Amino acid sequence: MCGRARQVLDWQELKVKWWQGQPALNVEPRWNAAPRQNLMMICAHADGDGAEALAMNWGFVPSWEKDPKGGRRPINAKAESIAAGSGMWRESFRRRRALLPVSGFYEWQTIGAAKQPYSIDPSDGGMMALASIWDRWSDPSSGETLTSFAVITCPPNATMAAIHDRMPVVIAPSDIEAWLHAPAEVAATMLKSCPDGALRVYPVSRRLGNVRNDSPDLLDPGGYFPAI
Repeated sequence: MCGRARQVLDWQELKVKWWQGQPALNVEPRWNAAPRQNLMMICAHADGDGAEALAMNWGFVPSWEKDPKGGRRPINAKAESIAAGSGMWRESFRRRRALLPVSGFYEWQTIGAAKQPYSIDPSDGGMMALASIWDRWSDPSSGETLTSFAVITCPPNATMAAIHDRMPVVIAPSDIEAWLHAPAEVAATMLKSCPDGALRVYPVSRRLGNVRNDSPDLLDPGGYFPAI
């Protein structure tokens, strides 16, 4: 699964790699982004041309949900379920694909009696785009809306397999346009793990486990375990 991430954006890099205009949102750095928080997402522009940035809540609520407070809010969608045409994801995968731009994501590994968090970053030190799907729920009585998303996961590559049995689908910069705009059958070919050399893994502070901790020093491992 993918349940924590780091969204510390370099707008210049974002514009060069993925963006066709000026930044649309003033986004605060998130060193410990977690479910039920609003994060900056990139999706196809409403008019179908280009892309736009939207704030979305992490935890998917489909448009047909009767009660988002009482219903299940998955933070991840399995690539295998999407490929099989699962009804929960079908329409969003067809029409509402998005990208979660991150500096890295986190996973925990059990070592003895302890759980050690690791950061998984692009090996080039830049940003990466996690494949996501989104939807917008509207309250029929008040008109209130909730725009939410789930990160798509797949079986791990060799780098990730040492830590976890799932990993996010990472969309290569060259595939971003197709991911956002191409037919679903084209996007489905991208639902796979990224190459082994695309990621680097290193231990970070166990303070990451508390979502209230959100600062750069979370990347300090505290000397617990060696990097993988």
